[in-house]
Amino acid sequence: MKSPSFERKQPSAEEETFNSYLYDLELKPEDFNKIILDVGAGEAQFAKYAKDNNIGSQIYSLEPFQEMLEKEKSLVGCAEEIPMPDESFDLIVSSGAIPNIYLGEKDVEEKVKKSFSEMLRVLKEGGEIRLARVLMGNKYENQKFLKNTIEEVLEKLKENNVEIKKIRTPENDSYEYDNHVKKDLLAESFLIILKKLPTSPTL
Repeated sequence: MKSPSFERKQPSAEEETFNSYLYDLELKPEDFNKIILDVGAGEAQFAKYAKDNNIGSQIYSLEPFQEMLEKEKSLVGCAEEIPMPDESFDLIVSSGAIPNIYLGEKDVEEKVKKSFSEMLRVLKEGGEIRLARVLMGNKYENQKFLKNTIEEVLEKLKENNVEIKKIRTPENDSYEYDNHVKKDLLAESFLIILKKLPTSPTL
């Protein structure tokens, strides 16, 4: 008689991505009743898994060039110029993308400001922007410049009626390793949550 197999099935790439979004962005089941924009969505694995498993079918995925697995609500564009009307979304998420992608780029300050302004533009009043694994470092000059730019933008938004939470997520901090041993802390990782209150401006 053949022994039963208890081998655990490995999760798919879509499931792993979906679970990391849930954890890193602190998403709740009720969030999937909202119209969501995933900025820097990669192959749209988050949207695909949610739709295929009847969790949510209102997730739009934004990428400039990437071929998307979930094509129904795929948008070609970038965070600095989102191709959607004002107040289109209840919730905007970005995992490991905005504003990290601007590290070391030209016009960093302008791109960070424009991306935050655009996300607020397409967000409905009372909606949230959730940015996960926002890496803010002091080790290198380009890290410092990006960190300072993010801090300046957040401070300006706070002064202009945008509610902001900044939550340290140390398990996602970025380290330099020496023979697989943590050496220097390169960047602290944060979950940043912005809530659009009445009369919240763009930058």
